[in-house]
Amino acid sequence: MRTDHLNEYRRLSQEDGAAFRFWLVANTVAGALALFALIAIASLPGGDTAATAKIASSAKLAQTR
Repeated sequence: MRTDHLNEYRRLSQEDGAAFRFWLVANTVAGALALFALIAIASLPGGDTAATAKIASSAKLAQTR
């Protein structure tokens, strides 16, 4: 299976090979940016919002009953 893809890549014309490499680099950059954004969002300090505070207080109330 892998050799089929390699042979197909080797048989591409010069223009098609250049277009494929450009597409590959563009997708790599887009993926790296998306990964960076996800890491940045995950590392933001999260404070208690009203919704999470309400859920936490409901859970504590349920435990005391």
